[in-house]
Amino acid sequence: MFRRFGSRVTILERGEQLLEKEDEDIAEEIAAIFKDSGIEVKLKSNCISAVRSGNAITVKYDCEENREDITGSHLLLATGRISNTEDLGLERAGVKLDDKGYIVVNEKLQTSVPHIWAMGDCNGEGAFTHTAYNDFQIVNSHLFEKRKRFLSDRFTCYAAFIDPPLARVGLNGNDIKEQGIKAKVAIMPMNKIARAKEKGETARKLKIFIENNTNKILGATFLGTGADEYIHTIIDQMYAGASYEIIRDAVHIHPTVSELLPTMLGDLKEF
Repeated sequence: MFRRFGSRVTILERGEQLLEKEDEDIAEEIAAIFKDSGIEVKLKSNCISAVRSGNAITVKYDCEENREDITGSHLLLATGRISNTEDLGLERAGVKLDDKGYIVVNEKLQTSVPHIWAMGDCNGEGAFTHTAYNDFQIVNSHLFEKRKRFLSDRFTCYAAFIDPPLARVGLNGNDIKEQGIKAKVAIMPMNKIARAKEKGETARKLKIFIENNTNKILGATFLGTGADEYIHTIIDQMYAGASYEIIRDAVHIHPTVSELLPTMLGDLKEF
């Protein structure tokens, strides 16, 4: 936003890639998005310090690519989030915390004290608005409904609202390799999709992972125009527990980005 308003923007990232939880190729695509927007991205930046001089802030850092100072008007330091439970008196109630300070919960979101439940960021099971609402649905089902919901029913999904957006559900390539799962992958560049061409937004790509033994969808990572909307096609299919072949053989509306999901699932590669 600030870059589009005309400000000069530099991102200093301590890690080897942006968004460390994403596959390397996706992280590289995101870095390219920023660079194409005129944002300077410097990876492996360590030993960061800042000094104010009048209305200016000078940031010193040690980066493998370059060693220099950056002077600007504003500094945003994003360090992540930690639990905020230490002043709740939970130890007096006998409510257990994990080593990161999150409240330990079971599949029903009950704490170690059965009549106490923990929803939202404090339980460390999501930290999104949509997962917090689902936490309510789980607890509400066990208190007041016949149909019961459980934490294990949930697939992790989220979006990063950059331009174009990143959308993700389930496992990505790194997760699959770490877990030793035999899988196939479908990949579709956005420049092969008619709707993307018509919108003039042909950058980036879509990835869907399929488990070999079950033919079920393990997860998907979409980076492209509208990705935060049509990712729900995959999310719903995963909740249905259906084979990827259901989408592969479906007829989707032209001209949409979603219409290419069946096409890409007809061309799986060994992962």
